[in-house]
Amino acid sequence: MYLSTVNHLLKDGSTPQSSFDDHSVANPSELVELVDTGWSKVRQSVPDIAIMSRVTNAFQERTAEGQHFRLIASIGAVVVFGCLAVLPVEFLIQEDKAAMAVGVVANYSFVIVTSLASKGTVLLTNPKVPLRRYAMIVVSSCAYQALQAYAFTMGLTMPVALVVKNGGLLCQMVVGSLCLHENYTAMQTMAAMVITGGIIVTVFANSGTSESPEGLPPVESAGVVLGASVLVVGMLLRSFGNSAVQGIYREYGKHFHEVLFYQHALGLPLLLLNGQALWLQCQSWSPMMWCYLTASMVLNYIVTKSCTMVNAHALSSPVALNLALTSQRFVSIIISATVINAPPYQPRTM
Repeated sequence: MYLSTVNHLLKDGSTPQSSFDDHSVANPSELVELVDTGWSKVRQSVPDIAIMSRVTNAFQERTAEGQHFRLIASIGAVVVFGCLAVLPVEFLIQEDKAAMAVGVVANYSFVIVTSLASKGTVLLTNPKVPLRRYAMIVVSSCAYQALQAYAFTMGLTMPVALVVKNGGLLCQMVVGSLCLHENYTAMQTMAAMVITGGIIVTVFANSGTSESPEGLPPVESAGVVLGASVLVVGMLLRSFGNSAVQGIYREYGKHFHEVLFYQHALGLPLLLLNGQALWLQCQSWSPMMWCYLTASMVLNYIVTKSCTMVNAHALSSPVALNLALTSQRFVSIIISATVINAPPYQPRTM
């Protein structure tokens, strides 16, 4: 519009009053200067907008890269320290099959103390999440820990338990479909079913086929199968708790330190309902067993905190945590089966 008006003015020297009354242009040279000034302002603003857009995009990319890096680091911590945490637990169970219950109480207490030491009383005075939202998390977590401890007293071995725990991926997919309305592809569902089939084969392969003198299945066989079944129920309950944690993160933000603290602080009284029996049990422990328990507390705290951070950084689905735990258990199974519970090998012959 400006250019057409300028051309018109240069041709006949007239000024269209209907178009430029507001500018009070006296001659064509002033009009040309006005147009040039306007276009120069537009040209100056374009680089500023482009620079701001680039800065915003770069900041978003760096933020996404940082979150992705923290997610990878948390998954790596779950795998590495999860494998290390299996070792002292195995040594404890070899000495006392009921040691898992004492270990769970010790781990809960350790998490509570370390959380208060790192974050202070702000966790108690200024909680960001209503306490009622922790009900499902506390109940499911305590039920899982109690059922896991009971499964080991029934004769479940650590290598079989690690295999069975990989069924948590299918449990989480089932709960995710029911509670979070998540959709999974046919390939994902088939992969989870294949893992489940492998778990079933492993459990029955380790249950033993020999018969007792009375012609009945041996106690060890029933203990492995029943213990694995109890553990599966516990994993299904824990999956409901993981879904509840995801809901808290979506609604209130990533307050994983607070979630970690209240999950254990509110759950410890439930675990101490049988506290007198646990105290009598651990009084007969040797000093080495207490060393195993201390190592288990430290390593499990790192794993638990890393799992909470994986859930916080992977808000899209708790399946990411189950994939990390599946990888950790795969490595732990290899270590347990080839080093700690290795079968007696035939002596080498010349």
